[in-house]
Amino acid sequence: MLCFVSVSAFSADWRLVTSSTQGDAIFVEMVFVDAKSIKTEASLVSALVLGEYGRFLPLGESGRSFRSFTAAFLFDCRKRKAGVTQITSFSESMAGGEVVNRNFLKFEPVVVRSGSMDEALLNFACSSR
Repeated sequence: MLCFVSVSAFSADWRLVTSSTQGDAIFVEMVFVDAKSIKTEASLVSALVLGEYGRFLPLGESGRSFRSFTAAFLFDCRKRKAGVTQITSFSESMAGGEVVNRNFLKFEPVVVRSGSMDEALLNFACSSR
């Protein structure tokens, strides 16, 4: 089974995968993959993803806000499925500032929708194998 190693934003090799020109700050504006984090085992590929928002977003009722996040993705290239095992929210751009929230998730892969951000990530990660 593939596993993730904690990667500092400063040692990462972030590659822009997709961006939005919608200008709606609720949606992720830019999405990167850390090329150094991509690991392959058979048809499975793991990668660390960084998402940037256009503005600070509130974190529930905590009074804290975040500007970016990293997510540990696992892609099944053959079945065209993706899932997330961890999401970490940061107070500043490009995974900078303080960690304001971290969630560990049960891996539940879903079929990637055509034209989605997940499809762009899957295509990038799977083409790197």
